[in-house]
Amino acid sequence: MKFLKLLLLSIALISFVWINPLQASPIAQLPTPVPLVPERETTSLKNSQDVLTVATFNVENLDPKDRRFDNIAKIILNNLNAPDVISLIEVQDNNGPTNDDVVNANQTYQKLVAALENIGSPAYDFVDIPPRDDQDGGEPGGNIRVGLFVSTQPDNSSKTAQKRRFIRCCGYYSKFKWS
Repeated sequence: MKFLKLLLLSIALISFVWINPLQASPIAQLPTPVPLVPERETTSLKNSQDVLTVATFNVENLDPKDRRFDNIAKIILNNLNAPDVISLIEVQDNNGPTNDDVVNANQTYQKLVAALENIGSPAYDFVDIPPRDDQDGGEPGGNIRVGLFVSTQPDNSSKTAQKRRFIRCCGYYSKFKWS
């Protein structure tokens, strides 16, 4: 009896599929895939002798072993128009995610400074805001921090005074090398 029920069910299923076949969509009707990363925005702000331009940039756990330095430098120059001050977010220490006592990030900053110089960007110097080892979050061992890049490009005394006031407000005036 079970065999007969199974046979009748199988015949009914096969007949249904034979009479009402599923219609597959042709490939031409599939939607065009949307890129995962939208095109980066470009600022309309231009540098001038009278206005201090400031930008923020999340460099997403940038460390010296990263391969993104050239791309980040191009974004700073072309999309951000090489602002006077850049607040860099998520800069890692000199050995990235290696969990040890290293918190210094001078190699990470210097590698980005060099990448900017290689593409003809105005020169920058950095102000590091170091965290306490393994205390400020981010990838374990990476010791992420916020740091400042300040353009060292010569400008009029009014703009230089604006840069100095900005750095002084952040509490790191004495760490910046003024020329």
